[in-house]
Amino acid sequence: MRVLQVGNNFLAYIMMIGIYSAFHFTTLEEYYVGTLYLPIGNGVSDGSGAIIFFSAMTCFKGNNFWATPWFDATWMNIEGVTVLTYG
Repeated sequence: MRVLQVGNNFLAYIMMIGIYSAFHFTTLEEYYVGTLYLPIGNGVSDGSGAIIFFSAMTCFKGNNFWATPWFDATWMNIEGVTVLTYG
């Protein structure tokens, strides 16, 4: 979360829950089925590919790319969030 500069807010928690749930449910499937079957498109390997891609993009563009304002977020009424950025 430090790489994306999202801070400690509600949107960051939602993003992390989505990432962790892919690993969690794959582990549950392995426990109940007895084997780890990962199809071609799955959350675990595709998520790793996305993390590698975004880390490389941060390497070439710099951290400030993720802090670029995207649109106004005052309508969401989340304390401390006024604009949404790419990260």
